[in-house]
Amino acid sequence: MTAEPLHKSTEQAQDCCGGDNLLPIDVAIAKGLALASPIAEAETVDLHNARGRSIVDDMQACLPLPNFNNSAMDGYAVNTAGLTGDGPYTVEITGRMAAGDKDTKPDDNIPTGAIRILTGALVPANYNAVIMQEKVQRKDNHITFNECPPIGNHIRPSGEDCMPGDLIVAGGTLLEARQIAILAAQGFSQIKVRRKVRVAIFSTGSELRLPGETLQSGQIYNSNRYALASQLDLPSIEIIDLGTIEDDYELLKSATAKAAEIADIVITTGGVSVGDEDHMPGIVTDLGGELHVMKVAIKPGKPVTVGTLGKCIFLGLPGNPVAAFINQILIGRPIIEKLSGLEASPPVSYPAQASFKRKRSPARQEYVPARIVGKTQDGGPIVEAFQKASSATLLPLASSDGFVVLPVGLSEVQFGDILQFIPH
Repeated sequence: MTAEPLHKSTEQAQDCCGGDNLLPIDVAIAKGLALASPIAEAETVDLHNARGRSIVDDMQACLPLPNFNNSAMDGYAVNTAGLTGDGPYTVEITGRMAAGDKDTKPDDNIPTGAIRILTGALVPANYNAVIMQEKVQRKDNHITFNECPPIGNHIRPSGEDCMPGDLIVAGGTLLEARQIAILAAQGFSQIKVRRKVRVAIFSTGSELRLPGETLQSGQIYNSNRYALASQLDLPSIEIIDLGTIEDDYELLKSATAKAAEIADIVITTGGVSVGDEDHMPGIVTDLGGELHVMKVAIKPGKPVTVGTLGKCIFLGLPGNPVAAFINQILIGRPIIEKLSGLEASPPVSYPAQASFKRKRSPARQEYVPARIVGKTQDGGPIVEAFQKASSATLLPLASSDGFVVLPVGLSEVQFGDILQFIPH
C-alpha cells in the first residue's frame, strides 16, 4: 500500500472531528453510545450459568412465596381460640412438624394442645400462631407459657414475599446472585438471556512481545493485551483475541477486516495517533468505515478513536498502557454495556479531598492514578496523586486505588480541594 491513500484517509479521519479540535469527553462518550444498539439475539442458559448475563424478558412469579404458611421460629404452634381464660396456660404437646413434613388433614375441632414446630416447617391449617421456644417452659409432654400470642405470631404467611403475576426480575437486568436466588425459588431452571457481546481485540506494534519470550533490543512486553483481556473478562462478553499485529498496513488491514466480520465491537491498542506507523484510522476509512470520534480532550489518551465498520463498532485505544486502561473504562465499557442490553453508566465516582498540589494545563480533563491516604473528619477519603504518573508509567497505576479527576478549566490543585475520585 502506498502512502498516498493512507494520507488521504487520515485527512478524512481528521475531518470527522473538525481537524485539530478536541472533543469533550462526555461528547465522545455520547457519540460512541449513539453507535451501539442492544444485541437482539438471545440464548437459553441453565440458571447456574446465568450470573452476569442480561435477561431478555420480564419475569413474573408463578408461585406465591412462600408457597405455604411456615414457621419463622423454632417453637410451638397453637390455635389461640383453644386458649381460654387468662394465662399462664399449660397445654399438651400433641405432634411435631419439621421443615419438609407434609400437612396432616385437620379435623373440625379447634386444637387445645400444641405441636412442636421448627423453623421453615409448614404450619398446619388449624393452627394460627407460633410461640418461640424461649417463651415456654417444657416439662415432660406439656408446655407452660404466660400470654396468649396474637394471631399470626411468628408465621410467615403464604404470598408474603410475592404473589403469582408479580414482576420479580425486569428484562434487561444483569443477573447477579440476588436475582438468581428468586428465580431459583420460583423453580426456573433455564433463563433466556442476550447472547454474549463478541469483542475482538488485538494489539498493534512491531516492538511487542509476549511475556515469556526473550526481548531483543527495542522490544517491550505487551501489557495492553493482558490488561484489556482482564478488563473484558466478564460473563456477558466473548473475547476474540487476535493477538499482536506488526506495524504493517496490509497485515493490520486484513486483521481489522476479519475482526469486523466476526465481532460486535473491535478494540485495538496502539496505532491511533499521528506517527508514521499509526495506521488504524486510515485503515478504518479504507475499509469503508466511518470515524465519529478522534482527538478527545482527555489526558492521558487524546487520540482515542471511535468509528464503525459495517455493523461493527471500532474502538481504537492509545498504545500507552495507562491511556488504554482509562479509555476502556470511560468509553469502551459503556458501549459494551449498551450492546449487552444494559443501561450504560459512567464509572462510579465520589468526592475526595486532595492531599497534593499541582499546576497543570486546563485544556483537557485529566485522570491521574491516586491512592487513598486517609479520611476526613466526615469520613470521606483523602487522596494523593502520583506525581510521576504518565500515560506510559505502569507502577503508579498498579499501586493506585483509582483515578483522581482534574476537570477542564482547572489550572491548579491546592491541598484540601474537593475532586472526584474513581475507585478501581
